[in-house]
Amino acid sequence: MENNQAKKRKQNRKALFILLVFIGVFSLFIYMIVKPSLESTAINEISTCLNTEDVKSIFYKYRTDLIESQEFCQAARDKLNSFNLSQSEIVDIKKWLPSKTSNLNVIVVPDLSNRIIDNENNPDQIKRDSVIINAISESFINSVKTKMNSNDKLIIDITDRKQAGGKIGELADTIMYDVSNFKDKINKLYFNDKKEQFRSGVNKLYTAAYDFEIKNPKGGGADFVSYFSTNLKSKIQKSTLDDNYRNVLIILTDGYLEATKPNGDVVSYIKIKPTDILETTNSRFKDLEVYLLEFNRRKKANDIEENNIKRWWYEWLKSMNVKSIDDETGEDGVILKRMHGYTDVKKRVDEILNKK
Repeated sequence: MENNQAKKRKQNRKALFILLVFIGVFSLFIYMIVKPSLESTAINEISTCLNTEDVKSIFYKYRTDLIESQEFCQAARDKLNSFNLSQSEIVDIKKWLPSKTSNLNVIVVPDLSNRIIDNENNPDQIKRDSVIINAISESFINSVKTKMNSNDKLIIDITDRKQAGGKIGELADTIMYDVSNFKDKINKLYFNDKKEQFRSGVNKLYTAAYDFEIKNPKGGGADFVSYFSTNLKSKIQKSTLDDNYRNVLIILTDGYLEATKPNGDVVSYIKIKPTDILETTNSRFKDLEVYLLEFNRRKKANDIEENNIKRWWYEWLKSMNVKSIDDETGEDGVILKRMHGYTDVKKRVDEILNKK
């Protein structure tokens, strides 16, 4: 009888123990569901911030644990955006708060003046330009193809929108890569049917420019001074708290900066001081890297003229606060002479687009 009672008490204790364990586990489960996570706690604290310094303080408080949390970082960006920040404030914030995307914005501007039909000084220039542009295309694709939901862009632009009655400008507008609307898929898929369109568009552009220059051999040069003061500004992307942009302008030109006035007179900007040219452009490009490719002195020029032209470009770009002009390699880092062979071209282009 006593053995049965002891056995029954043991069974009751066991059942009670199991019940208590169940209640404990269930309570822990409920607590884990309803308790605020570290992420939600941090986001709630950010929502109560009153200024930039408050957000920065909360961000650093949780940075070690939540720097990889997209929701936490986005909450900080959203709160900061509500403060109507100036561009200088955005620049300062981006030093400690990562952007959602990092994008490459490449602008390629070929000199489509009589340079492309000048076989004495620039033989096979169209072929050479096409090789360079195709190298830029391949390098750009390789740089962005593994991304998703980015805003990378490569465009072809021209200095004279009225050339050939606007036809050349219309052609240029069709040659681009823009993945900003290609969402939720790897960028590599975007280029499947775009590469051939891009290559074909470049060929059509140069064919139209060649035909125009043959019929109008004195139609004027590529007016880069005017381009810097008008069209270029609209092509540059401003970085925001959400999106960071690296703006790269690649110019294909022999370096002779000339323009034709309405009366037919040809103006050589190289003979004017860069500081005087700056007054006409009235622009600053501190968020822009500029690289001049295919620099090539004319056969009648000597070493002094070549050096003067290179120095002129360097000083002009420097006076506009162009970002890449402070490169340690000096003018030879941004003003590249005619390159020979696809391998050399591709190497230099890769160096430009992959520069950190």
